[in-house]
Amino acid sequence: MFFPFYITYFFLYQMFFSPYQLFSSFYISPWCFLVRSHDPPLSSSLPVLCRLPMKVGSCRAAFPRFFYNVTDQTCRRFTYGGCDANSNNFETKEECESTCSGAELQVGPCRAAFQRWYFNSLTGRCQRFIYGGCKGNKNNYENEESCRSMCTGQRYVITTKKTKPKSNVQLPVFICVSNHISFYYDHKTSTCRSFTYGGCRGNKNRYNTMEECTNRCSQGSERKRYGMVMMMMMMMIVIYNIYQLKNQD
Repeated sequence: MFFPFYITYFFLYQMFFSPYQLFSSFYISPWCFLVRSHDPPLSSSLPVLCRLPMKVGSCRAAFPRFFYNVTDQTCRRFTYGGCDANSNNFETKEECESTCSGAELQVGPCRAAFQRWYFNSLTGRCQRFIYGGCKGNKNNYENEESCRSMCTGQRYVITTKKTKPKSNVQLPVFICVSNHISFYYDHKTSTCRSFTYGGCRGNKNRYNTMEECTNRCSQGSERKRYGMVMMMMMMMIVIYNIYQLKNQD
């Protein structure tokens, strides 16, 4: 006994004239596929100086320098005019890469015990560590304030009893320098992953919680696969019914 023809007709009609209603449960947001696995939505966890645009300056000298290009995430050479520079200006490519390409914590081989601070690109925050005293890298700051000012763009105003409460605020910096832990869908691993969102210039592949990302993207990916299986089964049923009808004739 083969599948009733009118049910097959119903599925065919829905597939061709109202596919979204039939497979709405298998729908997955296209925003879940906006980024690659190694490229979360804007590298907001980068030190703030690495997100500044290249600036030649108004002078007319010609010094070879390097800047970090956030678009292709590489250090590129440019000609610096000699004045009016910003912090995204490095004398060597190695210095640029160690600062902006995720320089890891480097304690060094010596056995001293200096308290230092480094920028953790995974959390987007400055953290304390013990420095051995030699062979460190640029990701090494004497205090938290210098680390924050260089890497996150945050400044602190030291207040006294006479200072009004409104004065104890961060200086306005016109660049994305917030540190919001958000989540994005990695389509290569089919999982939701965390990243540090700078606060602006993001895209729609950004969710406030892991649960929100999973419900919108990960489960949708599973449903999409199930939907494809169902479509293949329906097509097999249609072919089988056509074959049965021809045999009856």
